[in-house]
Amino acid sequence: MWYAKAEQKQSWFGTARGRLGWVNGSVLFYATGGWAFGEVSTSITHRINNPPGPVPSAQFDYTRTGWTAGGGVESQIANNWSAKVEYLYVNLGDVTETIVYPANSSNFTTQTSFHTHVVRVGLNYRFGGSDVVRARY
Repeated sequence: MWYAKAEQKQSWFGTARGRLGWVNGSVLFYATGGWAFGEVSTSITHRINNPPGPVPSAQFDYTRTGWTAGGGVESQIANNWSAKVEYLYVNLGDVTETIVYPANSSNFTTQTSFHTHVVRVGLNYRFGGSDVVRARY
């Protein structure tokens, strides 16, 4: 019997992005993209035909960098208030690791990937509120 169990968790992530969009009335449609970073933890357990000794397993923790892309819609709802809905695809790349199994002098190489989808809903308040800012958005 052979099996491998892998579990990934993301403790935190952040992005540094730009937005490019167009305005239709009081609604902004935009595309966004840029750099992504975050901490990813991967735990892996292997078992092969009930070998002697403990089951080979490992825990890997990384701060990874990658990229993100997405889009959204933001609309003015009252004076300085706006609401938005945004989608992001985050790719923090692939990691290859080797797990050593000393009981029978073998190694297991694994490759894991971390990709996630994020949907955000937000409410924004713009401080200052000059007529020039409101007229443009």
